[in-house]
Amino acid sequence: YLLSVSTLEPRKNLRRLVEAYALSGVRLPLKIVGPTGWGTALREVPSGVELVGRVDDDELASLYAGARLLAYVPLEEGFGLPAVEAMRAGCPVVASSIPSVGDGAEVVDPLDVAAIAAALRGVVDTPSRADELSIRGLRRAAGLTWARCLAAHEQVWDGLCRS
Repeated sequence: YLLSVSTLEPRKNLRRLVEAYALSGVRLPLKIVGPTGWGTALREVPSGVELVGRVDDDELASLYAGARLLAYVPLEEGFGLPAVEAMRAGCPVVASSIPSVGDGAEVVDPLDVAAIAAALRGVVDTPSRADELSIRGLRRAAGLTWARCLAAHEQVWDGLCRS
């Protein structure tokens, strides 16, 4: 299966993701995990798409571990924790350009349904590409630690205080 993890709301771009999934011709199911948010995220759910809803941490970890890829293409995102969680689990990631992914994911334009579809199909159909993304994602996730986050914030604040 393909996996998407996000709150069901318009900024998460699930409508385009579902369109891309249908266009891709990938025959694996797309599981969308997450709680309902604000607005109308999906009006119609086509065949092959499963709205899983909210899951606990253990089930989410199992879903990341078993997924062929994580598709995460929000229009607006502060950081993108689901992408990091997937990369840490060794799951290849197809994502929009969000701060968390760096070079650890197949980055796509979240407005381009055809590009998202091509990326989904490319990762599913090309095991070597999936393996490469898995390795790059593991490296990227290993560098995203709370200690590094703290050091980066301290550096910014030190620079501001000296100004």
